[in-house]
Amino acid sequence: MEEKVLYANVDDTCCRITSEGSEEVPKLQCQQEEADGRLLFHATHTANEGYNSVLVCSEDTDVFILSLAFSNKIGASMFLKSGSRTRTRIIDITKNAASLGSKVCKGVLGMHAFAGCDTVSAFAGRGKAQALKLLKKSTRSQEALTELGQEWDLPPELMDKLEEFTGFLYSTNTVTTKVNDLRYQLFCSRRGEIESHQLPHCRDCLVKHAKRGNYQVAIWKRCLQQDPQLPSPVGRGWKTEHEDDVAKLVVDWMDLKPAPEAIVELLACNWTRKCVSPNCVCIANGLRCTDMCRLKECDNQASLQEVQSTHEDDEHGVDSDEEY
Repeated sequence: MEEKVLYANVDDTCCRITSEGSEEVPKLQCQQEEADGRLLFHATHTANEGYNSVLVCSEDTDVFILSLAFSNKIGASMFLKSGSRTRTRIIDITKNAASLGSKVCKGVLGMHAFAGCDTVSAFAGRGKAQALKLLKKSTRSQEALTELGQEWDLPPELMDKLEEFTGFLYSTNTVTTKVNDLRYQLFCSRRGEIESHQLPHCRDCLVKHAKRGNYQVAIWKRCLQQDPQLPSPVGRGWKTEHEDDVAKLVVDWMDLKPAPEAIVELLACNWTRKCVSPNCVCIANGLRCTDMCRLKECDNQASLQEVQSTHEDDEHGVDSDEEY
């Protein structure tokens, strides 16, 4: 019976363990922070050691998507094992990748991140099935999602392609390539009887969303590298905020205000208790409570200094009517 060999990771170090003892394996020393990437890194090593088949055990969707994307770079038949001890499921990754085709597999990482993953928010009511359908049938979608993550910073021309892809997620028969125009058209077609989550992101929000997706895919595309040099996520869809002198990484949702001042002043919440998220719709939308709100005094109302600053901007002719 062939002796079993166990490889174990401890931080950045990997040890090879046999019945005779253990030793460090320098070529498996890895700076990958995510376990998903390390699984693919070790799968490649297994194939390079001469094994014909590689079985990866994981319940994570990210691992399944990564396996599809890199199946052609791993020189062995690849399988994914999931389920419980009594109900085990084994997926033939190599067979699935061949069925989807190389063009789809190249864009599947971009599709998964852009449509929503652990680190990138999803489009409300627009699931992965619809995004995958677009990826399969549209050459332009394949190009856009394949380009995602090739560079750490999102190129402007790629953003235009992703904007078009987003438009098709919300309206398959649209000829509009600009999400701001599509938002207006959908709003008018429903005569205003439409919820905000049924509309695509505005351009400002979509750019931030695309930057986060691009950054995540860039990390995934480097999962076979021993020491990928990851730049800071700040400015790539995230930002830092300080609380009690402690810097925290938070999502950077948008640069523009959620609506022109004339509209914001008309918004109000009906919450009768202390305004807290998510009960207060003002807080949930990143807005201050106003005099039109049902609760006349709360901690979410603008301070006197903020009110004075707004009046000073108006007196000096500061233009707040930007594109929405």
